[in-house]
Amino acid sequence: MQDLYGVYRALEEQVMRQALPDLGPVRGLSGPELLEADEGEVARLLILAAVGSYAAGGPPATDVLSVVSRRYQERSFLCTGRSLPRAVELIGLLDAAVAARSLRQLGEVADHVSQGWPGYSDSVFPAAFTALAARLDPMSTDAGGAGLGAGTFNGTAFRPAAAFATASAPGAASEAASGDGGFAVTSFTRREAGLGHAAAGRAVQAADLLRESLGRYRASPYRADAVWVFTDLILAELMAGRVREAAGVGEEQHRFVEEVFTTLPPVTGPAGAGVAFTRPAGLRPRALAPEDHELLLRHVRTGQFLVEACRHRSAEDFAAAVDLLSFGWAHFADSPYPRILRHLAGRYAAPGAPWEVCLGAEGWWHRMLRSSRARVTSAHLVATATALRARLAHAGLLVQGDVALLDAAVVHARLYGAAATVEWVTRYVGELRPRIPDLLRAAVTYLQAPTAQEAARLLASYTALRAACAAPDLLCAAGLHPAGPLHPAGPLHP
Repeated sequence: MQDLYGVYRALEEQVMRQALPDLGPVRGLSGPELLEADEGEVARLLILAAVGSYAAGGPPATDVLSVVSRRYQERSFLCTGRSLPRAVELIGLLDAAVAARSLRQLGEVADHVSQGWPGYSDSVFPAAFTALAARLDPMSTDAGGAGLGAGTFNGTAFRPAAAFATASAPGAASEAASGDGGFAVTSFTRREAGLGHAAAGRAVQAADLLRESLGRYRASPYRADAVWVFTDLILAELMAGRVREAAGVGEEQHRFVEEVFTTLPPVTGPAGAGVAFTRPAGLRPRALAPEDHELLLRHVRTGQFLVEACRHRSAEDFAAAVDLLSFGWAHFADSPYPRILRHLAGRYAAPGAPWEVCLGAEGWWHRMLRSSRARVTSAHLVATATALRARLAHAGLLVQGDVALLDAAVVHARLYGAAATVEWVTRYVGELRPRIPDLLRAAVTYLQAPTAQEAARLLASYTALRAACAAPDLLCAAGLHPAGPLHPAGPLHP
């Protein structure tokens, strides 16, 4: 029995030859080769089978693919329910596009398939969509001149095996996405190409590509992505020295977000249902959760801080933009944004006062927690905590700033004792209580623990409540062993 990768490669080769796909191996997927596979790869295989069948002039494969999808969803431990429901809905949209002979709907399918997949332009999908378009409308300009057998798309070689390859870095999309690439050009590939140009310092080319991507995203259901591309375009305009134009993009972004707020109802279901907006299980968002509301406003604030930083050469505003852009994003340093921000800092920072583009408030927070493993003074730890809280507050991350201050109190208590900690943290209680009453109560209770065993239990309660806020890991970063005591004075050795 072939594994999923082998089935995909065979299916891919059949689609390249414009041969009718053999769905037998797909239908036969049932054992470990299916149940131990990644859900995203299963979804991509099913979509390719559906597109390939139509592209070769075959019948719809929907029934067969639905059986495989249900089998995986019902039996696989690895099924998260995030990719396959979208794939099933997308195959239905493909069926509707073929039935209506609609190239517009087919383009919508291609746009959905490409989202979040840097290897899309190098895969077999653009050529498969082109072949299908030729069947739906032989006179269409998008469908002409692209054969599958030669392994090229509009004169650009594609690598079919990219579907299962490791995703490349953002901005590294194929050059096929940079020209008149037909179905290789989508909202996502245009954005990736634009970010690549911006990271390389080519601001004008980046702005053109990002503006096109934004137009495509605004016509799609991916509204959260559209809001983010607004921020990308602001960065590109600022890199090009067009501060007034960047401010105009920011105003347009704000109007777009207000429109989203008025058109999408608030979430009424269980908490967390709002992830259907930022990463929807279906193809279209249905509602807006409080965290979605905050995410969109965060992008608006990022753009505003960027414009103000460049307009007034303000290092403080630039730091706030970096904090908003990077906070909670573990792979920020590997993205194109540090390089883009470095171009911006080189152009607008005051001479002799360089702007920091990588170490945001979250990294600073992490360093503060790790100070429990070093011999830092009480005054240094308190000063770091209060400065970090002020920086987060300037960026609008008020709750995170409050949590950082309480984290400093926990670390301080381990280093210098509860009494010394209460002495300085008490002055902030009136400000903390309205925003984080439960977490404040847990921290106060921890500081009053009578024994080491009780302290360990109360520290666990504090970290559990703290998990609701995006923040660095407390126990691992600070080296706080749950069973450790509250020492009366003096720094602890790790």
